[in-house]
Amino acid sequence: MLTFTGFAAEWDHNFKLPPRARHKRETVYDLETLSQDEESNEVPVSSKKNEPTTPIPEEAVSGEPAVSLQLEVVKQPRRRTIILVEDVDFITMHNIIYYLYTGCVNLHFLVDNSQELEGPGYPDQADAFLLYLAANMYMLESLEDRCYHYLSATCSSENIIERLFETPECAQHDKIRNMYLEYLNKNFDSIKNTKPWEDMMLGLTENSEELLAHKSKLLFEISKMTFGSGDAA
Repeated sequence: MLTFTGFAAEWDHNFKLPPRARHKRETVYDLETLSQDEESNEVPVSSKKNEPTTPIPEEAVSGEPAVSLQLEVVKQPRRRTIILVEDVDFITMHNIIYYLYTGCVNLHFLVDNSQELEGPGYPDQADAFLLYLAANMYMLESLEDRCYHYLSATCSSENIIERLFETPECAQHDKIRNMYLEYLNKNFDSIKNTKPWEDMMLGLTENSEELLAHKSKLLFEISKMTFGSGDAA
């Protein structure tokens, strides 16, 4: 019995050629899926191209003349598509792919050690801002919104300096940048007394030219928000 690629074994049970198939024909089969049943009629299969084969016995075709069925083997190498991604790190891309399949990412507000969060293929914890950038680039609006709300909900007096001042990329995304500035403006009294703020102010001259320009611009905007004419009035 022959098992053809893509079909169940029952497909060719009691195999018969249609009445009009009276001429020699050539057919290509996948040898990896061909099998023989000892109780059924044997059909010799050529393992090499153009190697002669034995015709199908007349008894295998009820009421029809014997037909010679030539099997030509075409071996094709197994190929898979490889896509090189160089502008997104592995963990971020893993979370992106996992999100496309499951609607979930490893981005949690609270992680209870007693609760098992991992599953098959579960990615490592994502960096929320890097995931936001990737979601924005791939136009995954729902994931982008999720990352935005996560970043907004997890802002603190201790991490706002690193998120806003140490990450020049946020300057290219107004939605994130304005959210950070708004948080800093509302909580400036507590933020200016933190160690991260002190270290940032004292270490301005140690930054690269690009980072210094980024921080200087932010400080200028903060000064206008905190000491602007509207506040004085």
